[in-house]
Amino acid sequence: MTRLIPIAALIAILGLVSLPHAYAARPVQPPLTEFTTNPYNQVMAGRVVEKIAPNKVRLERQVAYAGDVAASVILRIEDEETFAEVREGQSYIIAFSYFTSDPQFRESKYEDPEGPRMIRLRGLGTSALFEDTPETRFLFESASGEAQPDPRDVLEALTRQMVRPDPRTQSLVVVELLLRRDLHASVLPPQAERVAEVVSNPEVVQELRAFLLEAAVAFPDRSQRWLREACRQVIAALEPDFALETHGPQLATAVLVAMADHGAAEDVQAMVPFLASNAPKVVRAAIESIEIVLLRAGRASPSL
Repeated sequence: MTRLIPIAALIAILGLVSLPHAYAARPVQPPLTEFTTNPYNQVMAGRVVEKIAPNKVRLERQVAYAGDVAASVILRIEDEETFAEVREGQSYIIAFSYFTSDPQFRESKYEDPEGPRMIRLRGLGTSALFEDTPETRFLFESASGEAQPDPRDVLEALTRQMVRPDPRTQSLVVVELLLRRDLHASVLPPQAERVAEVVSNPEVVQELRAFLLEAAVAFPDRSQRWLREACRQVIAALEPDFALETHGPQLATAVLVAMADHGAAEDVQAMVPFLASNAPKVVRAAIESIEIVLLRAGRASPSL
C-alpha cells in the first residue's frame, strides 16, 4: 500500500532540502537612497557630448543630485552592453564614483587611478545609467533633498516610470518600490493598475515581476483587486520545472504566495502541478498555498 504523506509532514521534509536558485543579492537599502547618500558617489543628469573608444564617455553636467559634480566629466563604462547603448547628444541620469574598493577589504576605498567610472549597485545588475524623464528627475531630486516628498507623488513617479520600456530604469523603480515598505499602504488603484501591467507582461524579466508581487501583497485591499487575475495569468504561463539558474523559481514562489491570500478553490487545479516542481522552495510555496486556499474554502486539506 502506498503511504500518503500529510501536507504538514511534507513541509517539514522540504524544509531540510535546499537547492541553489538565481536569487540576486538585493540592495540593503532603497537604491535611490544608496545612490544619493553614499559619500563616495556622485549623481547627475547629464548630456553625452562624446563617446571615446573603447569604453569612455564625456558628459556635460545639467543637474547635480549628489556630490560636487564637475561641469564636464569623462567616465569609464565597464560593461560593453551599456557603452554600446549610450547615444551622443542624449541626456541620462548617471551615478558614478572616483573611488574603488580594495579587492581583499571591500570596505576600504581609495581613489581609482583609472579615473571615475559609472557604478553598479548590488541587486540591480546593471550600470547606473537611467532614463532622463520628469519622473526620474523628481525621484532623484526627492531622494537627495532634505524635505520629505508626499508619498503619493513618489508612488505616481515610480509607477509611471515603471511602465516605460527602458529595462535599467524599470529595474531601479521596481526595486525602489519593493524596498520602500513605507509606501505600500498608500498605493492607489490607478498606481496598482500600472504595477499589474508590469506583472502581467511576459517581456519583463521574471525577477522584477516577482519583486512586484512581493510588494503587492501589502497594498491596501482596494488596490489588490487586480492581483488574483494577474496571478492566474502568470501561473498559467509557467511550467513547474525550471532551469535553476534562472529567476523562474522566484516568480513561481511569489505568485503562489500571493495566491494564498487571493486564490479561490477553482485556482487549486492550476497550483497542483507545482507540487512536483524541481525547485524545493516552489514546492513548499505550493503546499502551503493550496492548504490555505482549501481551508478558506471550507474543504479538507489533501494528503499527498
